[in-house]
Amino acid sequence: MRCPGNLQWVMISSKVYRDKSDNIQTYLFIRNISSLKKKEDLFSYLTKAAAELAGARDTQTALNQISQYIVPRFANWFSIDVLKHNKPELLLLKHEDTEKIKWAHEYRKKYPTDYSSDSGAALVLKTGKPSIIPVITEEMVKAAITDPEQLKALLAIGLQSVITVAMCNKDTITGLISFVSTVPGRYFDEVDLEFAQNFANLIGLSLENARLNEEVAAELAGRKESEELFRFLADSIPHKMWTASPEGRATYYNQGWYDYTRITGFEALREKVWDILHPDDREIAAIEWPKAIKNGIETDMEHRFRRHDGVYRWHLSRFSAHKNEMGQIILWIGTSTDIHEQKMAQEALQVSEAHFKALTNHNSLPIWRVDEDCKMTFVNDTWREWTGVKNEEIQDNDWISHLHPDDREKTIHKFNSLFEQMLPVQLKYRFKNEILGQYRWILDNAQPVFNPEFDGYIGTMTDIHEQEQARQAVQLLMKKKDEFMAIASHELKTPITSMKASLQILDKISINEFNPERAQLFINMANKQVNKLTAIIGDLLDVTKIQSGKMQLNKTNYSFNDSLAECIREIRLYETHHQINIGHVQAVSVYADKVRVEQVIVNLISNAIKYSPGKTPVQVNIEADEHVVKCSVIDSGIGIPADKQPFIFDRFFRVHDSSQTFSGLGLGLFISSEIIKQHNGSIGLISNEGEGSTFWFTLPLISG
Repeated sequence: MRCPGNLQWVMISSKVYRDKSDNIQTYLFIRNISSLKKKEDLFSYLTKAAAELAGARDTQTALNQISQYIVPRFANWFSIDVLKHNKPELLLLKHEDTEKIKWAHEYRKKYPTDYSSDSGAALVLKTGKPSIIPVITEEMVKAAITDPEQLKALLAIGLQSVITVAMCNKDTITGLISFVSTVPGRYFDEVDLEFAQNFANLIGLSLENARLNEEVAAELAGRKESEELFRFLADSIPHKMWTASPEGRATYYNQGWYDYTRITGFEALREKVWDILHPDDREIAAIEWPKAIKNGIETDMEHRFRRHDGVYRWHLSRFSAHKNEMGQIILWIGTSTDIHEQKMAQEALQVSEAHFKALTNHNSLPIWRVDEDCKMTFVNDTWREWTGVKNEEIQDNDWISHLHPDDREKTIHKFNSLFEQMLPVQLKYRFKNEILGQYRWILDNAQPVFNPEFDGYIGTMTDIHEQEQARQAVQLLMKKKDEFMAIASHELKTPITSMKASLQILDKISINEFNPERAQLFINMANKQVNKLTAIIGDLLDVTKIQSGKMQLNKTNYSFNDSLAECIREIRLYETHHQINIGHVQAVSVYADKVRVEQVIVNLISNAIKYSPGKTPVQVNIEADEHVVKCSVIDSGIGIPADKQPFIFDRFFRVHDSSQTFSGLGLGLFISSEIIKQHNGSIGLISNEGEGSTFWFTLPLISG
């Protein structure tokens, strides 16, 4: 039905009636449903926007998608201002014409909004209540604007109608959103206002979702960098480092242990580490180590370890507990430092002074001696070269100034206390090494001398700088591991936020307007996010099983071809934009864990789809010889840079850390690699950046 000026939607119903004369009368009822129809169209549009925005992984992507849904479909002009330090700042301003966008930026700069007033945008920001001006006339503009230049600019763009709504996060106002129509005859009404409010809620959720994802990306990048730094330091220091569980079972040995013992493999070293301890030293170690575990105390021990050539060398072992905020031990960290020359120097105390000086001057460790008045009486040549201290400084005890300022006072206080009690000294502090031109951490060990009366101390200095750096790196890594649950929780918030958006919109559907098909759309969206949560948790559990060696394989004989076809059918149920092609070969069977191998197949195909732009097809090829079957997944996607390819199967590694366009914790390829390795198969990739990737794996065929 046509009304003057525009088209209207109407609902026509009829009723037939017979009068007393049996004549048929027909009644027609006409109802204008244009508003209802408009509301239905806008609701469907909002549903489509919610589905797409749920997948936005970063702020810029979310803003681009939001703009596409508003301009020009709903409004000619669209802007988002966010509150920063309680002041609105422009986040987005969109119009189809880029020249008009430039004009708008200049206009806002020249005529800023007065947010201290009690009307317009300022009132919306203060109260959270939306504002709508359905029709804006030239007279209204002239009455509101007194500046001639500003009035001319506004009249030129032809304002027709304006909606302003608050953007919120939970119950807190976080910004302001404006929708402006400048098309003659295009006026906003109450239906448009309701749509604008719902879209503003969706924008707030989308931007919060993007922010959480960007935080997760930054934290994961920092965690991986710290973990790599720890391994580099731990393997490069000239000390033996290890970690153990709260119960005392070893969980890690650095490269120094393997070089010293020539034992291959972590499990083998863990089983033999007590055997390489000198028999005379095992009894005290068997007492002190359990005592430390029980009491959670830091402990130092001197004992001998057998080198790969059968020679026993003295070591100083130190182990301490890393505790969480509740004071519970979550990890033991230990180091064993070779102090064999130091022990030999201490034994030299039993010989004559002349012989002692001759021996110590050829020792690689800095050695010093003080008399009963704590005056320096001797330092060996190594000490002089290492410290660079001048003779007059030694005589006047001015060498103390070479201690690090932060360590000087407490080191001197502790030494004096032990000296007065004539007790053994063991101090850790930083000392200026003139050869290297830097402060170095050292371990200073000294024993009291009696001839037969107290005759001072003799001590040695051991450089433990790398050991301390490694210890700090371990502490940093432990802190990062403590934070991992927080990082994972941020990643888990992404689907939760999307589910919340779906359920909030579903909750706003009134009973009178309830439509099962519409409701099912949001239910399906929520279920999709539940599946994402399940996948994330499943990946985390798989990593835990792999690290603890508890991943069990349930191997059976089955058709590899049929299993691959099942995986592709499953993926096609939820992925309709990409074509998945499969090559045909002769039927092959494998002896493997069907569920785990299918997990690998689904992961590789899903990755190929995720990292392929547009609707480019994905090709899956299988080929076999008499020994193995090889499965290859080929895409025409973005590819992987050559410098990133060696790390692609590492735990938590993600190629696209900077953009964060793609979701995930970086676990899928690591888990897939471990599954294939446990099947005695191989896995790899061929890729050129910008030209796509081929991921492949092999499995042994059933013999005979």
